[in-house]
Amino acid sequence: MGRVWIPKSFLVHLLLLSAPPPSPSNNPATLAHSCLHRLGSHALALRLFLKISSFASCADKDDRRFTRLDATYANQQLQNALHQRNTEEVWRSLQTLIKKNGIFPEPASLNNSFTLLSYGGDALSLNRAYKLLARVKAEQRLDLLDGDSLCLLALAFARANMPDFAANALRLLVREDFFPSLKVWTTILEHLMVQATGASLAAKLFLEICMYLKRSALIEQESTNTDSLLAMTPNQEAFNLALEACVTGGNSVKAEEIIDQMGNFDLAPDNSSFCSLIKTYVKDGRMRALKMILPRMTKAGVVPNQATLNTLLSAYVNLDDVDAAGQLLRRWLQAGQCGKVASDEPHDSKVRQETKSSATNTAISEGTKSKMVYAEQLLSTWGTILGTPDAEAYGTVLKGFVSKGRVLDAAQLLIDLQERESYEYVECQHAIDGLLQLGIREGAHGILHAMAALNAPADVHAYASLLQAYCQIPQPEKAEEVIKDAKMIGHQLAIACHEALIDMYLLLQDYSSAFSVFTGIKKCGLVPLEASFTLLLKVFETSKKPSLMRKVLEVACLNPPMQVELKHWNATVETFCKARMMFDAKCTVKRMKQLGFQPDATTYNALLNGYYTHGGKTNEILLLWPEVTQLNILREGIEPLKFTKDLLDGFLHAFVRFGYFKKALDVVSKMEEQKFYVDKTKYKKLYLQYHRDLFTSSHASQRRVDKSQERRKQVGEFKNWVGL
Repeated sequence: MGRVWIPKSFLVHLLLLSAPPPSPSNNPATLAHSCLHRLGSHALALRLFLKISSFASCADKDDRRFTRLDATYANQQLQNALHQRNTEEVWRSLQTLIKKNGIFPEPASLNNSFTLLSYGGDALSLNRAYKLLARVKAEQRLDLLDGDSLCLLALAFARANMPDFAANALRLLVREDFFPSLKVWTTILEHLMVQATGASLAAKLFLEICMYLKRSALIEQESTNTDSLLAMTPNQEAFNLALEACVTGGNSVKAEEIIDQMGNFDLAPDNSSFCSLIKTYVKDGRMRALKMILPRMTKAGVVPNQATLNTLLSAYVNLDDVDAAGQLLRRWLQAGQCGKVASDEPHDSKVRQETKSSATNTAISEGTKSKMVYAEQLLSTWGTILGTPDAEAYGTVLKGFVSKGRVLDAAQLLIDLQERESYEYVECQHAIDGLLQLGIREGAHGILHAMAALNAPADVHAYASLLQAYCQIPQPEKAEEVIKDAKMIGHQLAIACHEALIDMYLLLQDYSSAFSVFTGIKKCGLVPLEASFTLLLKVFETSKKPSLMRKVLEVACLNPPMQVELKHWNATVETFCKARMMFDAKCTVKRMKQLGFQPDATTYNALLNGYYTHGGKTNEILLLWPEVTQLNILREGIEPLKFTKDLLDGFLHAFVRFGYFKKALDVVSKMEEQKFYVDKTKYKKLYLQYHRDLFTSSHASQRRVDKSQERRKQVGEFKNWVGL
């Protein structure tokens, strides 16, 4: 028999049961000696001691052997699972190694496990990855980790909207000197900025990284990690990204700290930086700090561009200081216009240098004045570079007045801006367009009303912009009201406005109103655009409105005439025929003749198809054929009608169908003259379909036969022609 293995713990437990209660030691030998001494057998105690010691040493060796076997098997299972990319099996193998055996896998396997869990991207895999990271950190085995796998893990946390996990992973990267590159850690911050909580955390992380880099630069000036630190150093874009995070999170204090940190990296804020700072001031409601933006830009040597000034105007409006926004707009306009005059003078570059230096001197000498006046005076020093306000600037300020119900003040502002005493006349349309771009049509309409009431009406272009804005919605009542207001002032709207009205009415399927607008254009002595004329005809044709088509053509022929072509009349005639309005179609042909348009083969083909298709009006077809043949004759001063194959083929089909074989033979002769191909098989089938039994009865009287002799002759000639 083989040796039976008895666990050491079991023997110790057995001996403890037989030992006396006050046992000071748990040594197996001591326990055995005390137990057997109690039985009075010292020799037996010695033998039992030796046996237990032998069993204990064997058990220790077996335990170590089985542990090594379990760890090797788990490592092999982990590598196989990683090769197969089986996330569940990887996690199971990691649990076996770390929890049951208390050991970590090889660094390559551990980092590959982090990578696989990161690529999973789901919440379960990422939570497992964070638990594994926490275990590695708790066991102080960070030496097993690799920077690349940690970077992937932090990115995965950020993409999965796990800001706390991503922040902890990024902090670990920084504190353990893994030196993540600028692109990596800014990408992590960019993903964190999606929500307000993540944005605040991103700004905090940015400041922590800046402090780390500053401390590392002081300590490790001669270190080998200089290149890694340089690759990690933030640039201008990174600082602006952090400022955008402050905007999302609404933290102006951190935004100021970030701008202060720029000097530590030989950087300076630009216009984008100040735009973000302005937005943070708005969210925190810091009007006093907002009014010091322009002096602060002067101190930084930054000349505000249009985007910055627009942001500043919007900030004043959002903080309910509309008057300050209006004053800033006036100063900006005045400074920009002065700059245009100055830029026309020679040595423009010297002027710009003098402007920058004068801005700095002004910042020092005007310290005792109020902040708002001082900020506005700075605009005049930048006049050569600022430019004039755009439509967005006007729209922002006017929106602020309108939202406060101060329509008259908005109108007065526009009137002041239109004063011709300034260097350049400001068109009201430019300002109204800015308001319309924000979708405030009612407010723009109210401003135009107020300006008219103040005896300073806006220009015609402003009314045109408002009219087109109403047409785009569409709001026909408001559009008509704008037209009435413009007429009361004495403005004549351009063709483009009427075209917009026509498009609006066609969109609303109000065809009579669209035609009225078209007629009104002609009555005003204007010539409508070709596009609207063609669009009207096309829409009326599609909507089966031939009467309106004819009216449009008649109006278009009035003075001043438009370029009306024969195809337009033919389309109208064809639409009448399709609607079974043959009388109107014939009247249209007569009307086009009166207006100097000669019908062609297409015109008569439409009439023929209409007569044949809708009711089989044979008399009309018989009357139409002589008219066509008469027009085909060459006459002085009139171009003869040119036969087409479709027209003659249509007449031939109608005559054969209704049994007018003499007329059919006349058509055949015309087709042969024109050398048109005639499909005899087609007409043979047509004859057999409708006239198979014609003149085939053997019981007809002689009188009847004599009476139909001529017709029999015509039928015979036609049958000979088709081969019957």
